[in-house]
Amino acid sequence: MRPSEKFAKVLRVVRLCSAVCGCDIINEKYKINNITRAVIFCITVYFIFSAYTVNLKIAENWSVVLEAFCMVGSVLQGISKLTSGIIYKNYFRFASKFLRQVYSEYENKGESYLNILDKCISRTRAVLKSVAVLYAVVVISLISVPIVVWIFTGKRFFPMQFFIPYLDTNTLLGYFATIGMQSVCLVFGGFGNFAGDMFLMVFFGQANMLVDIFMLKGQELSELAVDSKDEKVQHKLNEVIEWHQTYSRYIENLDVMYFWINFTQITTSAVSIVLTLAIMFIGEWPGAYAYILISFTMLYLYCGMGTLVELANDRIIDEIYNIHWYILKVPQQKCIRYMLMKAQSPKEISVGGVAQLSVSTGLQVTKTVYSVFMMLLNFFDDK
Repeated sequence: MRPSEKFAKVLRVVRLCSAVCGCDIINEKYKINNITRAVIFCITVYFIFSAYTVNLKIAENWSVVLEAFCMVGSVLQGISKLTSGIIYKNYFRFASKFLRQVYSEYENKGESYLNILDKCISRTRAVLKSVAVLYAVVVISLISVPIVVWIFTGKRFFPMQFFIPYLDTNTLLGYFATIGMQSVCLVFGGFGNFAGDMFLMVFFGQANMLVDIFMLKGQELSELAVDSKDEKVQHKLNEVIEWHQTYSRYIENLDVMYFWINFTQITTSAVSIVLTLAIMFIGEWPGAYAYILISFTMLYLYCGMGTLVELANDRIIDEIYNIHWYILKVPQQKCIRYMLMKAQSPKEISVGGVAQLSVSTGLQVTKTVYSVFMMLLNFFDDK
């Protein structure tokens, strides 16, 4: 199977998953439909039930507040992905159309280009499968662990901390009806968040591939500069400069698409991790271990994708240096110098304009989480 066919297949899977959530934004004819309205309705009901639960249980056990708000972060992440996808749908369409064109065009330009495209799409598919398995394991764990604990110990825990009004969870019917409702929310919520994350992994994962194409174009320019006529050299130089501009626009496009998604993802992941750690320390929620695993993983997945773009920007600079600019004519050298100046001030992926999306930002967030958790431990000890 050719790389363009593999990429088209991956994009079909992404579109299928997003369509299930009512957000097939890649479709040119997409409009908010009944599935989208149903998703919005379910999110609204979740917040209503969570508020009802806090009001019902806070007098008995204030730690219920922590458990009720622990998963609010995941819901807010889903909201940000849904709204950003709808608002910036034209940017998502541009990115998917552009990448399809790149795969279709460059797989026919020779073995070197073909290998680059094939390696990139293979890496993307591997990451998608790994994250899909992680989501499945976490969701299954959150649903099954309370049932297993009930079977062996008789203690009643829930996958999530919200209750349905007028449904008595002290009865066996009410207990399993509540678990059933929460399980449905977990499955659709996990699937919805994964669908949004698939776009991230597909689009961000292509940054290095675009740099690899730039590298090959630079090598071709250097070879032409040695033994070819000036017209061919100038044509190839223009092609290299245009590709660098295309790459820069693509990264700027990604930053617009994920501006608010990144901010919501990083901030809510940090809050969810702090609340989950607190629950693990003072409360009893068997699903806390699975939930903190997905929270940490998604925090560093997003930060890692930002670092991927950061490294791609650094590689662009290195590849410009590798061009045999010193054998070009002076006007052509000036073009290379200007391109280098632009490459040295690249567009970075940001976290809502507050910080740069990178692993170093993830580490800073982790340090902050640790500090806040230590403060909470001191507070609990005083109590």
